[in-house]
Amino acid sequence: MRPSAAFVRVLAPARDLTACFNTAEALAGQERHLEALAAWDGLIRLGGEGPLIARAAVGRGRALVALGRYTEAWRWLEGELMTTLMPALDEAGRFERQLALARAFGALGMLEPLDAAASEAMRVADQRGDAAGCGRAWIALMSGLGAHRAWDRLATEAASARAYARANGLAGLFVRAGWERARALGGLGRERAASAELTALLGTSEPACRAALLELMGRRGLAGA
Repeated sequence: MRPSAAFVRVLAPARDLTACFNTAEALAGQERHLEALAAWDGLIRLGGEGPLIARAAVGRGRALVALGRYTEAWRWLEGELMTTLMPALDEAGRFERQLALARAFGALGMLEPLDAAASEAMRVADQRGDAAGCGRAWIALMSGLGAHRAWDRLATEAASARAYARANGLAGLFVRAGWERARALGGLGRERAASAELTALLGTSEPACRAALLELMGRRGLAGA
């Protein structure tokens, strides 16, 4: 199958697979997700089963998630081609695949698969000594639980995420976990406990945590909350 016209337009200057891959990653990093999807599609159509094609397949799944095409992303990331390419996928690629699956499952309200995917992402990240990666998986898990009002589970997982963040110096995760735990407690009708969680967050003296909290509040339009 010939590469798509969009792929040729975006990647025509590239002369090898690595350059093609890097261009697609750059598009993804710029949040130009439709162009990134076209780039990943074209790279995959060039054929082969090597590591770059395997990572491109994961990149395609990530782009679908970013575009809100969650069911398509899930089916792609667990589909026949991805299964065929798995032996060529390195640990970083395995982590990104599991993280993309966790985000898709969370958006779809598939909470058991969400838990499995997030847990596997954490396991792979831990093997790599990637605490920040574990933090990303925690956030995907909490986001999915919160989106579907699984308050009991969210309260528990947020407490665990906060402990992990404290132990590993992850200010952003620490703040996000505290915020999500407050949401969960509020959802459970425990308003006093939720208020105490928020008060503790607002009163933190750690500069990195305060900066992360202000960023979170601004991003969610909660600065006046």
